[in-house]
Amino acid sequence: MTAFRAAENESGVQTFSAALAADPSTESVPPVAGPPATALAKQEITLSTFTDLETAVRSSDLPVPVLNQPPDGMALQAVTVQYESPTSQKVVRLSAQYRHSKEWIKVDVVPNAKGKRSLSIPGTFTATQLFTVNGEQAIAVSFDLQASSGEAAAQHAVHFNAQTGNRSLYVVLTARGIRLDQLVEVSKQLTWR
Repeated sequence: MTAFRAAENESGVQTFSAALAADPSTESVPPVAGPPATALAKQEITLSTFTDLETAVRSSDLPVPVLNQPPDGMALQAVTVQYESPTSQKVVRLSAQYRHSKEWIKVDVVPNAKGKRSLSIPGTFTATQLFTVNGEQAIAVSFDLQASSGEAAAQHAVHFNAQTGNRSLYVVLTARGIRLDQLVEVSKQLTWR
């Protein structure tokens, strides 16, 4: 069960905190690995969602990804920012969602803590492609959707490391309703604000 708390900061931006409640059926069973389940149950997630790019840029210490030439009709739907804690301004994850009808592209950005991450995409693929984005190695895949063909499932993904200013970032683009070559081209034209 998840409980949400809404608050408004001094800039008038609405933030939401989700406290994850413990599952009573698993409290007496110790986890196989990792921290105790009760420690995980108290972890809060603080998210802010913006429909305005300028406000998202002002509210994030991470650069915000911008699709310069999204596929026809696709427009920014929202930018979601996850903060380190309810009182922190440090961003630990950022997502930009673009949508047109049932077609969508999602750009997820996570700061690299130490150096660049290795490119790793879980899943079963029907196609793969290696290319570069601003001199960085990138990999694009088409997923085998026989097991999960719902509208929420991504058809394609692109993973790469990016350097913007003094920030090292891991970038993941996922998409549905467009071709893999379109997603590759969109990733090559990604800019930062």
